[in-house]
Amino acid sequence: MRILLDGIDRLGRLDGWIGGGCLLTLTLLMLCEVATRFLSNFLSFFPPTISIAWEYSSYLMAASFTFGAAMTLRVGGHIRVVLLLKNVPPPFQRAIEILSAAAGFAFMAFLTSSMAKFAWSAFVRGQVSTSSDTPLWFPQAVVTFGMLLLTLQFLARAIQIVKGAGFDEIWFGIFLVLAVEMAQITPPVGFNLFVIQGLTDDGLGYIARVTMPYLIIMVGFVLLLTLWPGIVTILPRVLYG
Repeated sequence: MRILLDGIDRLGRLDGWIGGGCLLTLTLLMLCEVATRFLSNFLSFFPPTISIAWEYSSYLMAASFTFGAAMTLRVGGHIRVVLLLKNVPPPFQRAIEILSAAAGFAFMAFLTSSMAKFAWSAFVRGQVSTSSDTPLWFPQAVVTFGMLLLTLQFLARAIQIVKGAGFDEIWFGIFLVLAVEMAQITPPVGFNLFVIQGLTDDGLGYIARVTMPYLIIMVGFVLLLTLWPGIVTILPRVLYG
């Protein structure tokens, strides 16, 4: 587990440098665009604009956001609303923290997977941008890498909360599986809901309603694991001591 966390931490430092580089390049590109427009008013041989400026600025902005979000999560810089955490007992505080990190991990894993498929489709089809003929798979792959780093940061956060709270790792594994399964059937981005919709052609609202009892059951399991963690750990302790 320590090796995994150290690897994610090193990648966290890398995404900070990449995000900073993208932001610096974006700033320089915008300054060049402003300077070009200004000089074109006085020098006829200057073009009125840099043809790729707005297109590449959107690529750089997306990359800066994804890499920056991962770095910000690593250092704990995101805005947090702690009203609920301050009004529940400590065991529930830890459960909410872990559940939030697990939900973030599941959500970002879904986005990363979808973006990877999107980039691969652009690569296979040879899609290029209309203004500069840039292969679209390249900026999409960069953004996908940033999303992957953010996904790993959510995973590291969940593991660190568990280890810091002294939770059993087997218990956390079961808890994480339940949390991810809950995220998979929770609108609006529950991946399994879209899978069922594709198989049955039923509406997303209908599918969400009929899966609600299963979500309630899993919420009940999460509460049981939170209040009585020995449900999970008793059998391994009996078998392995």
